[in-house]
Amino acid sequence: MQKKIPIAIRKILEEALSKHGDIFTIDIEEDKSVLLQDSDPNSDFYFKLLSKPVSNKPYSMTFRPFNDENFNATTAHGSLDNIKANIEMWAKLIRKYNQPSPIFDNEKIKFYYDDLEADFEILDDQDDRMLNRKELRQVVAFLDELETATENEAPELKNEVSKEIKEIKAQMSECSKSQLWTKIRTLFAKAYSKRFELGERFLLEFTSSFAVKLITG
Repeated sequence: MQKKIPIAIRKILEEALSKHGDIFTIDIEEDKSVLLQDSDPNSDFYFKLLSKPVSNKPYSMTFRPFNDENFNATTAHGSLDNIKANIEMWAKLIRKYNQPSPIFDNEKIKFYYDDLEADFEILDDQDDRMLNRKELRQVVAFLDELETATENEAPELKNEVSKEIKEIKAQMSECSKSQLWTKIRTLFAKAYSKRFELGERFLLEFTSSFAVKLITG
């Protein structure tokens, strides 16, 4: 199989795999086309690459989705640079779809998420800038406090909260402020849905000091 794909294409695919290998798989088809598929077994998102010259453009690409407005597939033709750009765009769209959304969680979590709106009004939830280093350190310290607050909880609940916190920490450097508030608000909603008292404890930690620190510095 290694000698069925041009080295230039291989380098592009290897780079894409190193950046986004957690969200898609790569297969070489019988017709020597390259198929990238969303790793989610319930997804029909794909990116198919063919060496099929069209109007002096050496490669043909078909992929779904190609924007965030619908699920239609599109076909494009172009050079190596076009392949790289389109794969990157497609992978970023998958990452957007992979973002957790309270809309698709159970109704209890959604209820608490909506109920927390007033408590998060003190933050600018439309702020799309990235957090600076000082803010990141403040968020990490706050998340550590939340994890400490679960020490006396049942092991299953403690482990679930710990996993959620680790995921937020792993993603926060790439999140805008508004995206981070959504993740923290969702964490609170899940805590409330599991045990009301835990959600109250989280909210108290948030409103008593953390939110003020982020606003005042």
